[in-house]
Parts: sequence; C-alpha cells; structure tokens
Amino acid sequence: MATSNPVLRYLASWKNLAGCAGGLIGLVLHFAGLAGSYWILVVIGLYGVGALAAPPERIILVTDPEEKAGQLRAELDALVHRVRGFGGRVPAEVAPKLAEIAEVLRGMPARPPARASSAPIRTPCTPSPGSWAPTCRCRSRPT
Repeated sequence: MATSNPVLRYLASWKNLAGCAGGLIGLVLHFAGLAGSYWILVVIGLYGVGALAAPPERIILVTDPEEKAGQLRAELDALVHRVRGFGGRVPAEVAPKLAEIAEVLRGMPARPPARASSAPIRTPCTPSPGSWAPTCRCRSRPT
C-alpha cells in the first residue's frame, strides 16, 4: 500500500495481519474455555507474537533512470566547475584530466543496454549516494 500515513501503512502491513490472526486464535481459545479468566492477556500476547513473528515489509526503491542520470550529470558539471574555480590550488594536470573523464561520462548513455534474459548471472546494483559508480554485489560465475 503506497501511503505516507504510518498508521494506515501499519494497518495494512503483514505484521498487523499476523497479529490479528494471533488475536483471533486467542479469542477462539477463550470461547472454547481454554484461556480462563486471563483471556485478554492471551489475546494480546498472541497478537504480539504474531506481529513480531511476521517478516518485515520489503522496501522497494524505484528511481527514474533519466532523472537520476540528469542529477548525476548536473553534479558532474558542478564538480568540474568547482575544480576549475580552484585555479592554482590544484596541480596543473588535474583540470585537463578531470575534463577528459567528464567528457567520457557525459558520453555514456542515459540508460544501460538491456541485458539478455538468458544471462547466467544477475548482479543486483544500487546507486550509492554521492558516488558515480553503483555498488554491486558481484558473484563469481558458475563453472
């Protein structure tokens, strides 16, 4: 459920649903005469057990590749401009080398080429904040 209200998010979460199932089991135990006079504690306890035993919600981050590429290019331009502004405070070979690297990065396509669906290995990559290269968990190729 895509909502910014934390109460509504929790009410629709797996944790709440599992807790409600545990609470219903507690009510069934009460009506069967097995919970005794402490039935409310049994219901609350089973709700808590269900809520704690449920898996956490998955967080899926969705970013627009074109927007992210635009942000990265703007940061690159700002970095190049900042280094040029340093003037004589940086070594003379830094500015041309940075301009060369920036041109290579600007020439890269906004979207990576589509990978073949029959690729033997999938490497999950996520962009790292403030870095130019994504962080990848690489696995070795099976033999």
